[in-house]
Amino acid sequence: MEKIDDLIDYKLLGYRIGERRRECKMTQETLAKEMELSSPHISNLEGGRAKPSFQVMVKLCQVLKCSMDYFIGNEYKEIYIEKEPEREQEKEMLAILKRMDPEKKEKLLTLLKDFDILI
Repeated sequence: MEKIDDLIDYKLLGYRIGERRRECKMTQETLAKEMELSSPHISNLEGGRAKPSFQVMVKLCQVLKCSMDYFIGNEYKEIYIEKEPEREQEKEMLAILKRMDPEKKEKLLTLLKDFDILI
């Protein structure tokens, strides 16, 4: 039976962590803060000099919005794609709401409450 270290290419793992971090426009320091780890540890992970625990891998996937498969060498990547359009819709709704006068806001609130009851 092969050992886990024989199955995982830690250099590739580190490269992909760094690649995804940059795609997310994060510095090593920012990622370290989000992960509650030190910046040198993030650097060691990205350089393939440190082996992440399972808990660290799970947190990396959450913070970088990426699948574990991608990190360990497979091609799957983003797993939270459906959340982005929701954010865009919310931004658009807020922009419209900010332009409304108070009377229209009150009417819209009443309409939303009525609609919520129907659903």
